[in-house]
Amino acid sequence: MTFRSQVAAHMALMIVSLIVLSGVALWGLDSQREDYSSAFAGYEDLRGLYEIGANVASARKLVYLEQPDARAVMRDIQAAATLFHGFTPHTTGLRMAGLCADARQKLADAQTQLWDIITAGRTDVTVISRPLDQILRLFSDISTEVRQSIQSREQAAHRKHQTVLYASAGVCGVLLVAAVALGVWHYRTVMRPLRRLNRSVHELTEGRLDHRADTAGPEEFAEVARDFNTMADQLDGLYKSLEQKVADKSRQLVRSERLASVGFLAAGVAHEINNPIGIIAGHAELALQEMAAALPPTATSGAGALTGTSSISGGAPQLPPEQALANAREAFAVIADEAFRCKAIVEKLLSLARPGDEARRPVSLATLARSVIDSVAALQQHCDRHIRLDAPAGDELRVLACDGEIKQVVLNLLINAIEATDSGAGKIDVSLRRDGDGIELTVADNGKGMTSEVLDRIFEPFFTTRRGAGRPGTGLGLSISHAIVAAHNGQITAQSEGPGKGSRLVMRLPAVNEQDGDAVPPH
Repeated sequence: MTFRSQVAAHMALMIVSLIVLSGVALWGLDSQREDYSSAFAGYEDLRGLYEIGANVASARKLVYLEQPDARAVMRDIQAAATLFHGFTPHTTGLRMAGLCADARQKLADAQTQLWDIITAGRTDVTVISRPLDQILRLFSDISTEVRQSIQSREQAAHRKHQTVLYASAGVCGVLLVAAVALGVWHYRTVMRPLRRLNRSVHELTEGRLDHRADTAGPEEFAEVARDFNTMADQLDGLYKSLEQKVADKSRQLVRSERLASVGFLAAGVAHEINNPIGIIAGHAELALQEMAAALPPTATSGAGALTGTSSISGGAPQLPPEQALANAREAFAVIADEAFRCKAIVEKLLSLARPGDEARRPVSLATLARSVIDSVAALQQHCDRHIRLDAPAGDELRVLACDGEIKQVVLNLLINAIEATDSGAGKIDVSLRRDGDGIELTVADNGKGMTSEVLDRIFEPFFTTRRGAGRPGTGLGLSISHAIVAAHNGQITAQSEGPGKGSRLVMRLPAVNEQDGDAVPPH
């Protein structure tokens, strides 16, 4: 049943109840009107009876005079008879009819008897006093009957008044209770679904897109709840789609920033690799010379041809083979050392450029930080900065993380610290420590520091203070680092006492429980 139908049914019930109440009131008023009209009519009858009785009483009074006038008595009796002839009492009943008939008969007999006295010329009219007394008693009985009728009508009117009063009060009480009950019912019927919808809207605005509204209740509210759920489904789908797109774009930005960081290192790495390559080339040349001095010309011509050089043993004294081979062995040892050095430099570069493995594993944050610091410290253009690592001895400070992603974060923090300090005077302190169930890595420098405005926006995408610099920033390094640390259930914060007072960037990650290898979530 719809809410509209329920409201219509309740309104119809209230209208019927009001009609009943009005009918009871109108019936009571009409009954009272009839009873009071009858009572008023009885009072009119009494007035008529008093007038008729007054004529009879006047005639009786004339009878007892010393010289009674028969004709005057006759006039009063005729007047009473005439009035009583037109008297029609409103009080009905056999007794009233009998009394009235007797009174008419007695009046007629009194007139006949008095007429006989008048026509006989007699003056003694006292004989008529007895019929007059009987007539007065009959009028008294009729008056008593009328009074009893009036009293019964008034009592009936009073009873009906009480009945109407009680009935009206009862109907009004029922209507009041029904109105209160219907009001409470309507309130609950309307407010409960509205409250549920309100809670659902709050759940949706707080980001819980999987919440759905309850469709219980009247059809109208259920339809609104179903429409709300449809909207929530669409929003949830849209949010998941946008979340997937943002995740894809974030991964692209992470790769782009990682490549930018690797490109930053590539220039220094290329310079560093040039040195061992030059050493390798010089010692290879020296080894060829030693071998040419120790071997017959026919054996060295091929080697000289292979290296693209002419024989260089023309005027050189020929060494004993043992000495030449020893010198060549030393040269090849240097070549091998320098080649492994180049390999280590390239591996460090590749470890920074390699995308992070999606499967996280326990990683030593101390070893990782030391590796990144070694890579950055080897750069020729930044070798004049003093970078110091402070980590507790014997503690690997293991965290559950993607190796490449955390390396990128540490590299971004070091690059920001290096570029914030002056050449020759820059000092960067990298410290690691346990803090409860987490591990903190702090990168502090004595550089240019940050204002409160910069601190508020330091992790915003594309925000940078190096616009127009020799190597302008993209404003993505710290924002991506913040996203990576947040994805690892960690926190990263920036601190500075003001311009010229240096900066501190603190990364906190949950520590790995050494017993079961699980990460402890941060507080």
